Amino acid sequence: MIPRSCRLDGAEIDSIRATCWSISKQLEFPAWFRPNLDALWDILTTDTEGPVEIIWDACDQSEKRMGVDYKRVADLLISVDQERSDITVRFNLAADKKKPNQP
Repeated sequence: MIPRSCRLDGAEIDSIRATCWSISKQLEFPAWFRPNLDALWDILTTDTEGPVEIIWDACDQSEKRMGVDYKRVADLLISVDQERSDITVRFNLAADKKKPNQP
């Protein structure tokens, strides 16, 4: 079975609420879902049909803007990955976008 994929864009994710909403839209959570960590844990560990792959691109950009909240979300997603064999979570750093030195 091909896993459903959820991609978080670190250039846009700047809060717990934004993270929860992005995941909920992409994985088509029910209308009753509310964007908080308790609800995210509950739905990912019990109500989400796998396989699912959650990829947080440019996570370092989110970390800079979210501070300690980034760690809270990341820790939750890592715990979900450990709890469920059919949900995989990956974190990708932003590509180095620096231009080479020009004369």
